[in-house]
Amino acid sequence: MKNKISVWVVNVLFWMCILFVVWVVLQVVGYSSFRIPSDSMAPALVTGDRIWVAKPVLGARIFNPFAALNDSHVKIRRLPGWRQVEHNDILVFNFPYRSSWDTVCMDWSTYYVKRCIGLPGDTLAIREGFYFINGEKGKVGNQAAQQELSLKKREDFEPEVYNTFPYRPAYPWNIHTFGPLVIPGKGIRIPLTPHTLCLYKRWIEWETGKSVKSRGQDVYIGEGKAEAYCFQKNYYFVGGDRVEDSKDSRYWGFLPEECIVGKAWIIRSSETEGRTGKLIQ
Repeated sequence: MKNKISVWVVNVLFWMCILFVVWVVLQVVGYSSFRIPSDSMAPALVTGDRIWVAKPVLGARIFNPFAALNDSHVKIRRLPGWRQVEHNDILVFNFPYRSSWDTVCMDWSTYYVKRCIGLPGDTLAIREGFYFINGEKGKVGNQAAQQELSLKKREDFEPEVYNTFPYRPAYPWNIHTFGPLVIPGKGIRIPLTPHTLCLYKRWIEWETGKSVKSRGQDVYIGEGKAEAYCFQKNYYFVGGDRVEDSKDSRYWGFLPEECIVGKAWIIRSSETEGRTGKLIQ
């Protein structure tokens, strides 16, 4: 009798371990659930929605979680995905800043959900509140919200809402008029001048681990003079569907590909009636 009980306990523990390993693997390379904390993506997603993120679509991230917990340098690899990020994909990602927006540093404890507006290599602009991608209007984002924004005046907004990246006198960009701005990506070469430096400085420093400064009319990466920089990683421009109320790339700049958890796939449950099980296109 004791032997049977011992065998039963061992079998139960064994299968519990197997199930735990399977659960961990699914969380890492399969699917994860996230709760929407705000209405910045309304009407596609509203506060209280829970979404499934399909990691295999874009490729799951592989990294050392203990290094992430200890704030150590984390090397991230991405498994092959079914496809690459596309315009209008709804993405879940780690916020690319912690204590300061001057330095790119992934926040492993903070997740955002935004729509992909611009891809690596795109030239993005905002004219009268509407997004333009490579000169084309009406391709991305919530068109109704952009239309509402276009009808409002500067006086309708607080300065911290109206003014946008890069917050420099040479670039008086805002939510009505922005760009043109080239979104960097792997293999894309960006000319560097003191005038353009503020657009790309923090991401070059993140990639190289070196300080980037201008001296007179010259730009230096570390101690080396640089007339241009060839990016090693891909970046994206993301935005909320509620364009008047979303802390997105208009304010903090480019999203590194390494920050992306995956593509939102399906609404699992919601406090709003009739949204359960809705696929996210």
